[in-house]
Amino acid sequence: MEEGFRYLINAGSVGQPRDGDMRASFVIYDSEGSGRVEIHRVDYDIHSTAEKIKKVGLPSLLADRLFEGR
Repeated sequence: MEEGFRYLINAGSVGQPRDGDMRASFVIYDSEGSGRVEIHRVDYDIHSTAEKIKKVGLPSLLADRLFEGR
């Protein structure tokens, strides 16, 4: 990345990714060293999250989508 420019880094999402990977994602940006952007994925309890979505009355589609990663 070049100094003096602005960059938008999409860290992904927890729960509704669009790339087929169901894990949660986050980004680490090394602003003082290499300037690298690293995207990381971590597992989370999808079943528990889906149940919570349904329990609060949100549409089942939102819960089902968690298992698809799309």
